[in-house]
Amino acid sequence: MNMLRNAFSGRRPATDPRGLVIHAYGTWMRSIQEEKFDFFNKLVRYATLQGVTTRIVAAEGQTSRLLLDQDHINIVVGGQSDYGKNRLHAMPSYIWGFWYLDEVGVHWNSSLRFARFNEEEIDAEKAEYFFNGVSGYMLRENVSKVPQEVRMKNPMQEAAAVIYCQEIEVYPDRSHFLTTDQMIQITAKTCKDEVIYVKPHPQQSKAVRKHILALSEKSLDRTVMN
Repeated sequence: MNMLRNAFSGRRPATDPRGLVIHAYGTWMRSIQEEKFDFFNKLVRYATLQGVTTRIVAAEGQTSRLLLDQDHINIVVGGQSDYGKNRLHAMPSYIWGFWYLDEVGVHWNSSLRFARFNEEEIDAEKAEYFFNGVSGYMLRENVSKVPQEVRMKNPMQEAAAVIYCQEIEVYPDRSHFLTTDQMIQITAKTCKDEVIYVKPHPQQSKAVRKHILALSEKSLDRTVMN
């Protein structure tokens, strides 16, 4: 632990030899300094053993901007998309214990949005093993990043579509193609007389949840709210 505390403490000149720099936005910085994430704890420990200097700085600060212009390995946590030399964006995935690194950004800014699924590139045996051991467990036990409602005991009726709702309209920069209202209305027109599930987000605000329910009842003949 002393190795990690030394890496995350003290001020050093920005002209240090090439090292690993973590640029943290908002509360990420304090959480990383308090060693709350195994990902960074292990990363810093490995870098230190390899003789690579590690530091954490507040993103968008003067020191951060100076280090980004130098030949360091930069990991950005939080913030918007930003492509640059030797720069990776880090974020926990929705599967516990796994993080992903992306050269463009995270969430809807990730380069994954440009990817195309190719079945031939998938190792079926490894994929099945991973699903049964990790993803499958999370599905069976209803494990999520945030608490979920108790799962229904009876099997759900097969549906034509499922709409997963989030409060996407609250972001200052639009990141979606369709609004929540449009998704519900278009699905209603496309899947007439068929079962459609509308799934609010566990952290959906009461006002938006009420609006989604009212719109669903108006637009859909057969709607199941979960």
